[in-house]
Amino acid sequence: MREMYLSDGTYFLLRARIVCGGPREIEVALVDIGREPFPELVDALLKAAATTCILTGGPDVTKIMLVLGAVGRIWPASLYRDLD
Repeated sequence: MREMYLSDGTYFLLRARIVCGGPREIEVALVDIGREPFPELVDALLKAAATTCILTGGPDVTKIMLVLGAVGRIWPASLYRDLD
């Protein structure tokens, strides 16, 4: 699977849709950006979205971002600029 770099706005919108969604909503969000919603990615995102941040008490968006990158190969474009 090739790397996918999304504009920062699109990336953060995707992250918000994952935090607020269930399995079907996550699949639709992934299809909307052009990524196949394979079961391992959807399951890992559901698990990450259910994790609570110890500082804020809300969803742990850092875990969601880690899963998007490590499992889904989806990154914010600003990270790509940092790698140049």
